Amino acid sequence: MRLYALDLFPIRESYGLQGELQMLEDPSGNMDFQSVQSAAREGEFQVLEHTNPNFGFSSSVFWFRLVLTNNGPRTESFFLYINNPFLERVEFYARTNGQPVQHRLAG
Repeated sequence: MRLYALDLFPIRESYGLQGELQMLEDPSGNMDFQSVQSAAREGEFQVLEHTNPNFGFSSSVFWFRLVLTNNGPRTESFFLYINNPFLERVEFYARTNGQPVQHRLAG
């Protein structure tokens, strides 16, 4: 399944991710980043068609992925807003232009 890029130019107050965001459920919670990358190559992610997906209460780990591009004339800073106070934590992995993966943890 091809993952299309969400272009962040022109700059807007918010960007909808409907049809851009893909999800993989890990019921065991044992997958690491390398196994998730492998699952992505094997086409195991599914496109989320809903604007605000709701998975209810679950012990599963949910992995999401999307591609962002900035075709604007300058570098910009953006914020990821997740409107769910019940999440234990959010881990963010980013790769920019083939650079090593950056990892951030919140929660």
